[in-house]
Amino acid sequence: MKTFTAGRWALLVALLMATTTGCTTTGKPGAPVPSATSIAEQNDTIRPVVEKLALNVRELRVVYDDLHILARDTLGGADPDRQLDYVQKVYLYINAALLSAESEYKMLSVLNYVKDARRTDYLTLRAAGLNEALTRMKNAIEFIALYEAFITNPKVTATIARGQALIQGNIYLYDQLLDILQPWVHPAGSFTPDPYAPI
Repeated sequence: MKTFTAGRWALLVALLMATTTGCTTTGKPGAPVPSATSIAEQNDTIRPVVEKLALNVRELRVVYDDLHILARDTLGGADPDRQLDYVQKVYLYINAALLSAESEYKMLSVLNYVKDARRTDYLTLRAAGLNEALTRMKNAIEFIALYEAFITNPKVTATIARGQALIQGNIYLYDQLLDILQPWVHPAGSFTPDPYAPI
């Protein structure tokens, strides 16, 4: 039987609220209901960042595929099993970053199809998701650096450096998106330190 953490309960409650009640406020208390003009401006602000995220997704996929191919090159060197293990660990973190960026891209690229009355609820959930993804990406960078330090093949390390740069790029884009979304999300409850909590 699955157990629910406090975060999952909060997400479930927010989803239920989004499907059963209308939303009439933006993220800041007392702010007016968003007009069609302000929604169009919001879309125009978010779109270029999401497009950059899409480019990073494509490039990260190339890095991930290249690491799979290059992993075979480690088999002929010194300590082949250990080297292969390090490369495999790295491309698992690269893959996690790829899946994260792909997910955020897909979820934000459908923003035009979200009903205006549900928009603030949707953006609140996206901000919470981006905030969690940001933490995971920072952890991924640290673990990749840890394993990369023991890899001796220069082609592999050059490819890993490309992957690290792309993940750092994703971190920057996630930060940008959070700054853009912040005025539009529901304010966090006083009981939580998380500024992007969904309730």
